[in-house]
Amino acid sequence: MKKRKNKSKRRSKEKFGLFRPGNLQKQIDSYGYNFSMGRYCVFLSVSAAGAIGCGMLFGLHWYLIIPVVFACMMALPFLILDGYKQMYEHKQFLDISDYMEQMLYSFRLNQKILLALKDTRTLFAEGRMHDVIGEAIDYIECGSYRYELYKEALAIIENAYPTKRLCAIHEYLRTVESNGGACEEGIDLLLQDKAVWADNVALLQEDKKAARMRAVFSLLVTMLLALIFHMVYRSMPEQYTIVGHPVTQGVTTLYLILNIAIFRKVNHQIAGSWIVREEEAGDKICRYFAMISSYDEKKEARNSFGLAGIALWTAILCCLFGWALAAALAVIAALLLLNQHKIGYRIAYDKQLG
Repeated sequence: MKKRKNKSKRRSKEKFGLFRPGNLQKQIDSYGYNFSMGRYCVFLSVSAAGAIGCGMLFGLHWYLIIPVVFACMMALPFLILDGYKQMYEHKQFLDISDYMEQMLYSFRLNQKILLALKDTRTLFAEGRMHDVIGEAIDYIECGSYRYELYKEALAIIENAYPTKRLCAIHEYLRTVESNGGACEEGIDLLLQDKAVWADNVALLQEDKKAARMRAVFSLLVTMLLALIFHMVYRSMPEQYTIVGHPVTQGVTTLYLILNIAIFRKVNHQIAGSWIVREEEAGDKICRYFAMISSYDEKKEARNSFGLAGIALWTAILCCLFGWALAAALAVIAALLLLNQHKIGYRIAYDKQLG
């Protein structure tokens, strides 16, 4: 429990540290990319101008535009870092995929791990994979080890690229080198498994990119519709318009900030490690199956009905005070909450099948 709390504190400290441009630059540099403060200033200027422009389009008062600009400033370092991290993780996936394939082909020729490592290293002229393979080769050639030479040497690569398939391939190579015998059929099976794994990760990448595009498109459409409503209300006579009403101003400000938070969340999901994500896919399928098998529709429906009732009463109160726009949003929220248990079940069902 204490370790988890310390880990959470360390993670929070790292997140807050990104607000310092120097820390952001160091983090991006650790991914192998260059990032200048001049480029960061350009990003800051563009995001601030965009936030101010949105605030003006929605008719926000200047003191409510400031929180929207602040939300953009808060999200910007994470969006920049996630963009570079996405490129880095994609490169990591390509490197480990090429490594496993080349290692198997090279080992088939001579059935020696050291020779296969040296042959595979020539595939990577520079970069992290080149370095960790070099460390493993140096460990083997040094000849000093604690328990098992090849296991400890190959663990250097496994720690840098944590995937179960890599560990399985290394285990097979160590077994063959220790015991000898024919290995062609085993290597063929491992190559086929690796190909299926690489194809699944590639498909997952495409699905995630498509999901991000759908999320961005949805945000743009909803913002466009909201802007049209604001323009209609703004064109009405001053005594009837509600654009300048404090509730409308507050809800609009909150809406824009939530859009920024949603985009930040979606972008962060895309930037995760493809290697770790694919390895965790089996665990997620198990959780989806448990959710489906223990699903109680009557109980979940009662929970949804209670949440929808709260939103509906909010809509009624808004109508009594004449806040038409807020009432319409509350009614939409009530409809979504009324069916949220069905939506959650359907998502889990589709994920379990897919």
